[in-house]
Order: sequence, then structure tokens, then C-alpha cells
Amino acid sequence: MEEETSSIRNLEVEKLKPEDIPGAVIENESQIGKWTVEKLKFWLKCRHLNQQGSKKATIKKVITRPVTAAG
Repeated sequence: MEEETSSIRNLEVEKLKPEDIPGAVIENESQIGKWTVEKLKFWLKCRHLNQQGSKKATIKKVITRPVTAAG
């Protein structure tokens, strides 16, 4: 048990970037209207944004998102 605990302490933490997660980056903004509600909500979830609403409301949230380094 002690050996397992010490090996866990030696692990390095690597932060994921949006590019590492499929569907987390908008590659072509003109295609957002063709995205499924599930994909739109996943994109919002990746940014800790509210995912509630219809497809139209969700698209609006994606389009009017705050600009961040994460994209």
C-alpha cells in the first residue's frame, strides 16, 4: 500500500487543452447551426457555461460566448 501511495504522489498532472477533447473546439463557426443539441451542450459544458435551453437558445449562447484563451 505504501509503495502505491508513493507512486501516486510522483505522478505529474497534465492539464487538458480544448484541442485534446473531441467537440470542444469550434473549427468552423458557419457550421454551428448544423451541430446537434448534444454537441452544442457539450461545448458549453467544456466551458462551465449554462447548458439549458432549446437548440436556438443554445446556439445563441455559443455564438455570444465570452472570448477566452480556451476558445
